[in-house]
Amino acid sequence: MVGGSTSAVHATPATTALRPEAESYARRGVVTLVYNKRTVGYATFHHDYAQLGDDALAALRTLDRQPGVDPARSGLWGLSEGAWAVSLAAWKSQDVRFVVTIGAAGLPPPDRPAGPKSSCSGTRACPARCPAP
Repeated sequence: MVGGSTSAVHATPATTALRPEAESYARRGVVTLVYNKRTVGYATFHHDYAQLGDDALAALRTLDRQPGVDPARSGLWGLSEGAWAVSLAAWKSQDVRFVVTIGAAGLPPPDRPAGPKSSCSGTRACPARCPAP
């Protein structure tokens, strides 16, 4: 489970913020690994999504090596900024069997401002419609 940007920037670690979700999965027999994202090289207005994706993939591979974990049924769960990290990890590796994204941004990271005003508020105007692929 990969948390959003607030768990890396603010005092509430992901291991605390995501605990209710992790415990809910555990009650249903699902093993989870929640970790705090690295803060080295991470600042409010600089987010290295490739590095965060690599970290998510490393976490998944660590979990897959644990007794009782079936790697054929393992995947990644990401919240907000964590949704970008798990999506990048899945793009890089077939080890990721599924991805769950919660509150993923509608714009790719290079096109949206980093930091607390990363939604469509502030100085950036939102497009009326998403551009065609």
